[in-house]
Amino acid sequence: MKRVRRPVKWLITACVTLACLFGVSGLLKPKNISMKTGEFYQYPDDYDVWFFGSSHTVMGISPLEIYRRTGITSYNLADYGQWIPVDYWIMRCALEKQTPKLVVIDTYGAFWDVKYSDIHFAYLHEMIDPIPLSKTKIEMIRDLFGDSYLGEFLFPFSAHHSRWAELSEKDFRKTDKGFEKGADVNAFLGTKTEDIYARFDIPEPAGPEVRMEGTNTGLEYLEKMIVYLQERNIDVLLVNTPFYCGLEQIQAMNSASAIGEKYGCKNISTQYIKGLLNGYTDLRDIGHLNSSGTVKWSDYLADFIVKNYPDIKDRRSDKELDARWQNSIGRYRAFMDQKLNEEEKLYDWLVMASDKDYDVMIRLNQDAFVYDDKYIMALIHNISDYPGLDAAMRQRAAFTGVTGHPERFADRSLLDRSQTSADIEITVLNKESGELVAQERFRLNHDDSSLKVYDKLEKEEWQ
Repeated sequence: MKRVRRPVKWLITACVTLACLFGVSGLLKPKNISMKTGEFYQYPDDYDVWFFGSSHTVMGISPLEIYRRTGITSYNLADYGQWIPVDYWIMRCALEKQTPKLVVIDTYGAFWDVKYSDIHFAYLHEMIDPIPLSKTKIEMIRDLFGDSYLGEFLFPFSAHHSRWAELSEKDFRKTDKGFEKGADVNAFLGTKTEDIYARFDIPEPAGPEVRMEGTNTGLEYLEKMIVYLQERNIDVLLVNTPFYCGLEQIQAMNSASAIGEKYGCKNISTQYIKGLLNGYTDLRDIGHLNSSGTVKWSDYLADFIVKNYPDIKDRRSDKELDARWQNSIGRYRAFMDQKLNEEEKLYDWLVMASDKDYDVMIRLNQDAFVYDDKYIMALIHNISDYPGLDAAMRQRAAFTGVTGHPERFADRSLLDRSQTSADIEITVLNKESGELVAQERFRLNHDDSSLKVYDKLEKEEWQ
């Protein structure tokens, strides 16, 4: 009898130990891991379109914007430094749980002749850890990393156990699944004011005939990805999210387009589309879109999908599904409203104020310094081509411009311009309700040959 009891005790002890390890692993796991793909695995039938790519894609394509415009459901499975070999394996693992109608692959990753990015290693955990254990997951880890990291990715506790000292109250709360459907829309032009003056007009690119010589890892896995999807009757669309393209990057993306043509895939080469973006208003930095650029690119992409893939339907009539998406859209709106109120820099304020859910009143003082700042003037025009603004700029005259319903702004004006040192005043209302979202004044605090800083006036300075 004792011989029977002893193995049973060992089994119970082993089960309890494993349960504790999995529980502690979940506690130590950074919460951004669940936010990235939580909804993707929670609602496997919700997403007809999948997006793959690197930071260009995760910051530059908004599934929420696409849904609002078309009712098409999608998920952004891109991540920072996620090159095409990782895309290939994430795609294969995801296909074991659900099947999309269309997979969109950003071809920027074709530039990289490696399987993964060393400096973005933490983001690999963000994408790989939530994937259920399977033979495919083991194959992925071995193919990407060899056997060196097999234990780390199969048992994430080994990677996160050092977070004990970082634990806080939020680690013990229920995990937030996030609300951007895998995206990370960046609402800012630049992290430093000085970066603003590195803005540029997007230059003329090299022609589509300019390609790489030979092949590389990125192109090889792109072809494998296309073949794997087409064998399962899943459409493939190749794109490159807009950014400032160097010659070598253009060569790689053109070579990727040629592979797509070989297999009959549709392709969007944004560097050859005139007027899609404005380098002064739509770029966060040399390689990424801000929220203004993301909306423009997402809208273009949404319209392209509607036109070219008629089998992908508007799903807003599904009340249960639509309720989930509207909840996410509402949370995103609240997030943007909060960011707008917290933001200190005029450039970033104007980027966020261009959101299509806002009505905006702009007031400029006579001889306003912003009239000399081509970036700010471009950002104001990005909100609206206010009638009379160009004439006011030429005359350096006082100016007031309003979008939407002028009567909504009647009792929301700030103090008389003569009473303040403000250079520019901005009032933002919710377009639908007319409620005040944010209201600020900015003044030029410093001016020399290389740097201009527009600071918010403190509320007491308005008096």
